[in-house]
Amino acid sequence: MHINRNKEILQKVLIFARACAMMILLVKVSKLMGGFPSGQRGQTVNLLRFASVVRIHLRPCHSPVYAGLLLFLEKLDRLVQACRRGEIFVIKADFHTHTTWCDGANTTREMVEAACRLGYTDFGVSGHADFSMIEPGFGMSEEKLSAYKRELLALREEFAGRMNVYIGIELDALGPVQEAEYAIGSTHCVKKLGEYVVVDDTEEKLVDWVERLWKGDWYAFAQDYFALEATVYDRTGCDWVGHFDLLTKFNEGFKHFDENSDAYMEPALAAMKRLNAAGLPFEINTGAISRRYRTTPYPSKRLLRELFLMGGRIMINDSYNANPRSVRADLEILAKHTGGKRIAVLGDMTELGSAEESGHRDVGRTVGELGIEMLLAVGERSKKWMVPAAKEAGCADVRWFASRDEARDALLPHFAPGDAVLLKASHFICRFDLMADYLREYQF
Repeated sequence: MHINRNKEILQKVLIFARACAMMILLVKVSKLMGGFPSGQRGQTVNLLRFASVVRIHLRPCHSPVYAGLLLFLEKLDRLVQACRRGEIFVIKADFHTHTTWCDGANTTREMVEAACRLGYTDFGVSGHADFSMIEPGFGMSEEKLSAYKRELLALREEFAGRMNVYIGIELDALGPVQEAEYAIGSTHCVKKLGEYVVVDDTEEKLVDWVERLWKGDWYAFAQDYFALEATVYDRTGCDWVGHFDLLTKFNEGFKHFDENSDAYMEPALAAMKRLNAAGLPFEINTGAISRRYRTTPYPSKRLLRELFLMGGRIMINDSYNANPRSVRADLEILAKHTGGKRIAVLGDMTELGSAEESGHRDVGRTVGELGIEMLLAVGERSKKWMVPAAKEAGCADVRWFASRDEARDALLPHFAPGDAVLLKASHFICRFDLMADYLREYQF
């Protein structure tokens, strides 16, 4: 996938990738880079499906995914800078792919090897969860899921140093919740009058369902679809939203309904607002483009613009462990945010031995040197060494707190739409993951 050098595309990249409320990369697909095995139902590989970050909120057990997404954000920033220089810049990564474990035509090894040959740095497989309530045998049972994870873990070890491999799963709003390193939440079907209606199966089947079950009223169908889509996080606990407006797969040129009409946009925006309020990223999915059903990605351009206008807060939660090197890496990511304040909530780092003082001082100095506007420090080590170093290095607003909850309460009135906050500390002494959970649910 190439980023076009013309001004229109550059403007979209700058608006959406560096927006204060989120990072969205809106790209024009000139052609897909070849080389991947073809014939997969629904998943010819595209390079930038997951390029929308409203917040980053990953549980400690998701740390391999988190590390990969930090790298991904760095590449987004490099892309914007390259576009400013008038260059073409290519990111090669995909987190929404399928294999023969579900409805893909190629094995996991074939897909991983192909990704590596193409120079991908990051590749996630997101097999469909158990979908047997619709189609017996489709998706992964718990037994198949265990084998799927074992295979991907072995491939991760094999490709270590060449490409990062992630273990994902695509959950359906009406299906069971199964665990993986990351989960995509999608709505592939709705239930109407006792029938399961698969929205992306075939156009002929969907037209028949709408005629029979909704009396030909496509807007009533859309209302039911988005009412279910609005609950996808509540039902699945997913990490991001997959192909938000999948029901438009067969609606190119507004063949069946007008996607600009109030009857369509009102339920769509209601669902988007609810999911956005939960802090979920929305993936940009070009699968239907590669299969020639659509000429634009999911979500549509208008919905992406509405998502941008809704605003949001960016939370980088890396609260599993901390050392000076990893804290600096996270601070460098935080410093790239240009839409609002950069706030670092940092706690004590343990197990530094003789480097305890120098390590905390280095982190404080880095906060000031990177221009982070606010530091909320927690713990005695931070009070003794990090806080004075940050002040000396020029950080304008440095505060210390004895406990995590005190820092959390002090953060709330300062964490405004467009701001970005980093949560980073040694896990077992500070438990900043609990602060992340609180912020995720807090009604600002």
